[in-house]
Amino acid sequence: MNTRKFERIGECGVDSGALMVIDPCYAKHFSGMLDIHKLLRDFKEGKIDAETMASKMLKKVEFNNNYSFRNGIVRKSDGRKLGCFDKIDGKTITWSTPLDEFNGKCMNELRNEKGWEEFSESDYEIGDFNFGGACHTHLNKKFQLGYGLGVVFGTKYGDGVYEVKGRRDADGDICEIKIKL
Repeated sequence: MNTRKFERIGECGVDSGALMVIDPCYAKHFSGMLDIHKLLRDFKEGKIDAETMASKMLKKVEFNNNYSFRNGIVRKSDGRKLGCFDKIDGKTITWSTPLDEFNGKCMNELRNEKGWEEFSESDYEIGDFNFGGACHTHLNKKFQLGYGLGVVFGTKYGDGVYEVKGRRDADGDICEIKIKL
């Protein structure tokens, strides 16, 4: 029985409500990540606001990955769709953007009201090893990406920064990780 305690080894930012576990050599297939990392750093340091970060991220993802995945909420009565990163009145919206049209409520609040439900649209198949495929896979409560290239899973508490803890074996190598999602 391993009696060593978990220790903090870092943190992981989440802006898609999901995390992936992959070998670093496979990450090269997700282009544009260096630019996205810079945007996240600028946001964390207060150099840009959330709307600017979301807008610039979307442009990087579209440019670098031919991104064609959309998720959001749809009003059952008339089919009105609100998608994350859509533009409304010239403003790029996210799940937490207050919407004037709905008395300042955001998509997160609206999706909990009767008459609204979530939707996702994708040109990708579940399990495709790209950003759209990862989103589609996790939103359909599946896990496997590619044929053993990695796994993707949703976070219970949504976007934010999650602490990653690790436990070392007798040789001092990390042999187990834990992330409270």
